[in-house]
Amino acid sequence: MPTPTPSLEQALEHERSLYAERVFRIQEDRRAKTTRRTAATVVNGVSSDDERNYCMELAAARVQCRIEMLAVVPELGSAENLSKLYAEIEQTASLHYVTLVDGLRRHHAATGSPEAVFNAQRAQLERHSQSVAAEAVASAKRKMDIAVAAKQWELPSGAGISGSAAAVPQVAVDQQRHFHFIADPDLKVVLERDYQEIQRAFTAGCWKSVIILSGGAIEAILLDLLQRNSAVAKESTRAPNQTDLTRWDLKDLIAVSVDCKLVSDSVEKLSSPVREYRNLIHPGNEVRNKLKFGKEEARIACEVLNIVHRELV
Repeated sequence: MPTPTPSLEQALEHERSLYAERVFRIQEDRRAKTTRRTAATVVNGVSSDDERNYCMELAAARVQCRIEMLAVVPELGSAENLSKLYAEIEQTASLHYVTLVDGLRRHHAATGSPEAVFNAQRAQLERHSQSVAAEAVASAKRKMDIAVAAKQWELPSGAGISGSAAAVPQVAVDQQRHFHFIADPDLKVVLERDYQEIQRAFTAGCWKSVIILSGGAIEAILLDLLQRNSAVAKESTRAPNQTDLTRWDLKDLIAVSVDCKLVSDSVEKLSSPVREYRNLIHPGNEVRNKLKFGKEEARIACEVLNIVHRELV
């Protein structure tokens, strides 16, 4: 007899239980690594990275629990439920810094420091709190975008999300795509060459190369498409102020192409990871935003490219 699907309330309760277990393990690991941590050392910069990493670990655990439950109750991936999730993640990070401010207050009371010093350090902690909370939510949104897209398109879970990376099927290296709809003959040759390279990179496990090449190919195809429909594109309500289409970002090209009904909205729904990870070409951006990627992100990048190609052939 098949196991009945749990209700939304039951799924959320189980998710909270999973999260509580993981928070306990995170806190145990934190205690094992650090024997003494005070709010004063945080302000002085000794442990600020530790506090940030702790908040990011909590956010990652929260998201992972949601991803696991998403496979059971897809409703957890609705805009309303995700909005609540992000609010909870932001609140968790903010509350952690409230405890640090309390510790800071006790420290200053014990040492008799001037009130002005306490106020300055409290303001510094609050700024750091806002920055970390925003970073935690942004990271959660990136991961959930990928997980929801994978669920909607029935893509297998992979590295960096959940499950085994080996679950993702290999891409056939001899698969060909013809880009006869491209107006520029030189660009057409480049795209056909790059499509072959994307497949080889995927089979070799070169995820970053797959994402960058796929993002570049999508950008080239949509730019060519909009240049052939430039008058309509520039009139789109989603067009940026920049009139030179060659200066539009990938997100603008996608948004306008969808708005002008040149491609389906499925391209935009699935393209969030591609838009984000397209910037992997800039090492500084990868380091600054602590971007993580794996087989699943590469698989979705390939899927978006295939969807764009299929709709324009």
